[in-house]
Amino acid sequence: MTSFFSPPKDGNQNKITAAEVTSVYHNVQHGLSYRSGDCTTKLAPVIFPDSEIAKKLACGRTKSASIVTGVLAPASLETCLKQLNTPMIADRPDSLPHFSIASDASNHGTTKLFPLALRYYTPDLGVQNKLLDFYDDCNENSDAIFNQVVSRLERNLGLERISAYSADNASVNYGVHNSVYKKLTDKNASVIKANCVAHILHNCGRYAGDKLRIDIENIVTKVCNHFSSSAKRVQELKEVFEFVDEEYTALYKNVPTRWLSLWPAVKRLHDSWPAVKSYFLSLGEERCPSALWKLLANCEDGEDVPCELQAYLLFLQNSLKVFFDAVLKVEGDETTVCELFELMTNLKLKLEQRKND
Repeated sequence: MTSFFSPPKDGNQNKITAAEVTSVYHNVQHGLSYRSGDCTTKLAPVIFPDSEIAKKLACGRTKSASIVTGVLAPASLETCLKQLNTPMIADRPDSLPHFSIASDASNHGTTKLFPLALRYYTPDLGVQNKLLDFYDDCNENSDAIFNQVVSRLERNLGLERISAYSADNASVNYGVHNSVYKKLTDKNASVIKANCVAHILHNCGRYAGDKLRIDIENIVTKVCNHFSSSAKRVQELKEVFEFVDEEYTALYKNVPTRWLSLWPAVKRLHDSWPAVKSYFLSLGEERCPSALWKLLANCEDGEDVPCELQAYLLFLQNSLKVFFDAVLKVEGDETTVCELFELMTNLKLKLEQRKND
């Protein structure tokens, strides 16, 4: 190989390699495509014409992918395994860190992907979140998930130190008789069931919302869809904002698969209510969406008493904030199981207090 690819005479080969690997790591860290990295290496010598290292960078898409799969991924796994196989107490070889595992399925086109994540604690590093493996499997039954998880753990760490299994609350994961959790406890009886608390909180808020007379999710979606594909309607709304002497703010859209999107959408609609109400009333019954007109028909300008929809927006802006804060805390990278009991207890107390009030 050296007869074809001779090293640079200036001895900067290691620095060039380090620059290329660092550039690829930066792209991975920020979720950028290999194509953007290909462009960056061509741009570097233009921005830094006096740098000999920048002139020698050559890291296209193929090379970037090879660096990720052949260098960065193995190095990340090696670091993770080294931490998990280092005793937390120097003179106690048996004081190895325990770890929890988490897995879930997601569809990428026709491919079903499964990440296998680890979470553990060390006195020096604190709480660590690592990705042990990322594989694809067309099967999503409990046997397939269990066999995949066990084969990867036995290859690297074993099953004795698993402290908990975390996944969504589907029966395939936590069913009583034939689930991934049941199969794991047959191998290690100490594994704790770590249900997805975010699922529970989200479902609780949604179930309670379904009991209201007004479907607020549908209302938010109707309002946003009305403006989403029409620049003319947005301009008319801006004029209404100016007329009511308020600063224009774009309305947020609720995304059902994103649990933290409903409260900001409701809050923004409530804050913009005078302008939004005036706009839809100005359309009249013929041009206004019927679902909105039925709720806005009794909202006449100048009334001192808020209409029913405005009252619901005010109520939900206050109530959903409790769930929003709780889910936001649960989804944090640093939240531990030790904090969940206090978090859920406080949430229950807040809801009970509001109910009594």
